[in-house]
Amino acid sequence: MGAAGSHLDFGTGTVGTLAFASFIPGGYTLTVDNWSSGTTDRLIFASDQSANLGSFNFTGYANATELSLGGDYYEVTGITAVPEPATYFAGALALGVLGYHQRRRLTGRLRRATRI
Repeated sequence: MGAAGSHLDFGTGTVGTLAFASFIPGGYTLTVDNWSSGTTDRLIFASDQSANLGSFNFTGYANATELSLGGDYYEVTGITAVPEPATYFAGALALGVLGYHQRRRLTGRLRRATRI
């Protein structure tokens, strides 16, 4: 796992726990695919990985964090789910439509108020 382009794939529909003695990234990034948050998929190390958190890339998550499990065991997990770009587009479109509708409604009220 200490080479360029290293991947761990937890697969789909399965529960997986992978345990390692240590991880020495050597300047490379380890990409973790199909990881599910919670206790479904677990990535456990028998050494502190806090200095290496920037070398983990959980697909679909923005950052990695480490949890101490006690007994010199640590779990590295992905945090902060990253929304798909389509989510941003849909949200911006909905906000634009709502703003347009509200503007037309306000303009209509102003026109009626100035006629009186």
